[in-house]
Amino acid sequence: MPDEGSKKTIASGGKRRMTIGKPALFLGQIGIIHLLIVYHALSHDADKADVESKPNGKNVVVQDVGEQANIPKQLTAKSKAVQAKLKAQKEDAVARGDVLTPGAMRASAFYEEEGQILADLDHGWSGQTTLDPWLNKKANYYLKRGRVAVGAVTIIDVKTGDVLALTDHFDETNPATTYVNRAGPKNIALRKIAPSASLFKLVSGAALLDHGLDKTRTYPYSYAKRKVTGRHLEKPDSNADRHTLADALSKSNNGWFAWVTNKRLTRDIFAKTVDKFWFNKVVPFPILTDASSAQVPRNRLERARMSAGFGNTEMTTLHAAVMTAAIATDGRLPTPRLVSKLHGPKGEIIESPARQPLGRAMKDSTARALRRMLTRTIVQGTARKAFKKWPKKLAHIRVGGKTGTLARRRNGNYIGYTWFVAYAPANNPEIAMAVMVGNSEKWWQRAVDIGRDILAAHFRRKPRRAVTAKRRDPNTRTTR
Repeated sequence: MPDEGSKKTIASGGKRRMTIGKPALFLGQIGIIHLLIVYHALSHDADKADVESKPNGKNVVVQDVGEQANIPKQLTAKSKAVQAKLKAQKEDAVARGDVLTPGAMRASAFYEEEGQILADLDHGWSGQTTLDPWLNKKANYYLKRGRVAVGAVTIIDVKTGDVLALTDHFDETNPATTYVNRAGPKNIALRKIAPSASLFKLVSGAALLDHGLDKTRTYPYSYAKRKVTGRHLEKPDSNADRHTLADALSKSNNGWFAWVTNKRLTRDIFAKTVDKFWFNKVVPFPILTDASSAQVPRNRLERARMSAGFGNTEMTTLHAAVMTAAIATDGRLPTPRLVSKLHGPKGEIIESPARQPLGRAMKDSTARALRRMLTRTIVQGTARKAFKKWPKKLAHIRVGGKTGTLARRRNGNYIGYTWFVAYAPANNPEIAMAVMVGNSEKWWQRAVDIGRDILAAHFRRKPRRAVTAKRRDPNTRTTR
């Protein structure tokens, strides 16, 4: 949330003021963020999400804006007749409640009122977001307290897909961040600047379970800490250590994943799994966002490296949170929702319908198995040391999660990436969270430390009071 430097104050017509500053902006840096609010009918088909606007007035589904948006040329035409026709189509869509694109949302239009983050939209419309102001501020506070060079947090309600937190932190003075240019999405949470690292083991593990791996069986492996070589594709010694999938996930065992996936998964299986997990596709979201990437190599060794999290993949924290939410529920990827309600200039209120899932990433049984396995990461795996500081008062709240770590040299500067994805409570998940952190060689906290503190803060506070925002008077002037 707001930073103390370079702030811009938002006048909200007598309402509580809100400041959005640099570098940490929950919805991007100061300037115009082209935000199209999209409402799908309940029969939304995720596989047909890229529907163009037709002259006959059929539904238009716009996932994002900028170069990635599928915006027809008619929208930029100067012809008054065309503009009038488009206006009529838009009004018709509003009347049906199928689709609403009231206009571009500006960063300066956001304001906080009665425990909600809202925004003024063009044409007299205002939007009520799903963001939780308290949680969003807490997440940003822990990013800044951790003195990270670059970092982002996304938190999703696993039952509804509502985005509860979407925040970032960026230190322009840190040499580790010189490679981060200003092009693309403004919010770091929506950019694929970091390799997915060992988070990709979740994809590999899901593919193994979906294709018949016995989760109780142990498999031998050759130890591999920092890299995977051809030696790890050779049959391990007869006296080699053995792990189950649960062991390998909790310890983030690179050698195990290289060996087992090489023996059991073909390139075609990998490619189909990557597609089901929504890599190389933009997650439908009303703000411009990158598509996480995963290129499946043809070379066996490179594919084994990828299965363990070395190379060929990059992802956004939004996507990581969506992926974690699928594990926390029934294996289907939820469609993230940022706006819950719209208020029109004539007093009309449009509720956002329940969003249909993007699709099934894994079998329901696979998601259940992974949920049980990932609690071991916290109690005896790679997150064990960090969660020794888990508050005793929250001992009844069990957490499941996965860490990721990978260092790179960018523009000659070292940057160490750490990830932490989690869901909680483990026995009946309510939220899914993704934390990405990039640090220089001198660092204070990793993603798992920050994620632990955010989760603890969330579960320590009292239940949030449900608030219905009042419609803002469209005649009230707002400084932009």
